Amino acid sequence: MKIINKFPARSGLIFLSVFFIFSIFLVIKYVDTERQRDLASWQSRLGMLADLHRSAIEGELHMRRETLRELAENPTLQLYLSQYNSTDNKSDIVLAAQQSHVRNLLAATAERMGFNLRQDSSVNLTTSNDYGIAIVNQSGSLLITSKGFTKDMSVPGMHVKNSLQSGSTSLVNLFNSESGQPVYGYVMPVFQLQNTQSGQATGAVVMLLDPRQGLFNKLKNTHLD
Repeated sequence: MKIINKFPARSGLIFLSVFFIFSIFLVIKYVDTERQRDLASWQSRLGMLADLHRSAIEGELHMRRETLRELAENPTLQLYLSQYNSTDNKSDIVLAAQQSHVRNLLAATAERMGFNLRQDSSVNLTTSNDYGIAIVNQSGSLLITSKGFTKDMSVPGMHVKNSLQSGSTSLVNLFNSESGQPVYGYVMPVFQLQNTQSGQATGAVVMLLDPRQGLFNKLKNTHLD
């Protein structure tokens, strides 16, 4: 009677099973390694994109602040507000002439900021578009505004008060206007000539901006090649 040795068959089966399991382990390990590599690559790209977005937004905000600073530190505006707040020998004729120069200055700044508004006037009470530039006096009342500047100063007014009292620039955090539009901006105090950043502010400049025209576009247009 011939006896069949079954051990070689069993050994081959065990070897194939071990090889199969080991192959599956290698495949899983490879897939996991590639997934981790892709994840690290995407994390790096997202980090770079976040840095680009932050840099673009910071650049936009810096440009807005510096433009407003140029207006706030303009000698013509400083002299006008000093004369306006003065109670000694204030000439209405001289004040009116200075106001005309300040209006032109405000119009030029508005154009630089993209408002494209040349028809500046005293406080406009007929239309409102939520955005623009304005000049307020020492008590926070509007003196001169770009055309259509908002009449609702409930939110900006708090920042105007804070800026006048502290003598520092105040950021108007993003808020919804009365008409439901997003608004953010800055309030920067104006000081007397040769008295910048010291003493009591003689007034302030207010800039209310549409984030969709600057900040959102920076986020949308920034990309990695």
